[in-house]
Amino acid sequence: MSSGYRLDSDGDVEMSVPQPVYEFITAPKLKSWDQASLVTWTRERKRYVDKIAKRCATTGENPERICASVKSSLDVDILAVIARYVLFKSVAEVNDIELVAEIENRCNHLKNAHVPDLDRLFRDRLKMNLRIDDCDARILHYFADFDRIIEDNGLTTQLGICPETDPFFKPRMKQRCKLLINSLQPKELRVEIQRMMMVFHLTLCLALSTLGHMLNVCAQW
Repeated sequence: MSSGYRLDSDGDVEMSVPQPVYEFITAPKLKSWDQASLVTWTRERKRYVDKIAKRCATTGENPERICASVKSSLDVDILAVIARYVLFKSVAEVNDIELVAEIENRCNHLKNAHVPDLDRLFRDRLKMNLRIDDCDARILHYFADFDRIIEDNGLTTQLGICPETDPFFKPRMKQRCKLLINSLQPKELRVEIQRMMMVFHLTLCLALSTLGHMLNVCAQW
């Protein structure tokens, strides 16, 4: 009577279908409460959650049951200090919702309530990567770098993307556009963008949100 499977020369079962190989996904640990560490951990945590969700889409597992909790991702000593001096609770009473709220609050606000010189900050740190020869990709990297600088410096509340229904949407977008354009290099490109907006009576926000305006000019440089 056939057993329904074959054995190889070593006596191991020959699999008719290749078995999936999964990467061992480790949750990032938060070992410090300073803003830079929190911003970095938040990014790594998002990548971790995305990887778990992708794997679970294949295996049929529940991502919520697979993902390590935020609480378990904190260093034991850090968790104890946060529980006692920030949340005023025992460690046992602390939950993920409270921790995420505190982390987001720290990430989205200025470090030590200090307002940096925004023009200098972006002029020094925001550069167009001219080594990227694809114009579209170069511009998208420029935008991504801009958002990363905002996150790294706790400026999300002041300069982060917000809904159009937000009463501060227009002034915030205007400020974002101003910083993006003023940081453009070379100077000829910046001047061309500014001239284009003036000739066509475009606002900074409209000129930059409509990618085609910038992409067409960049392609010439």
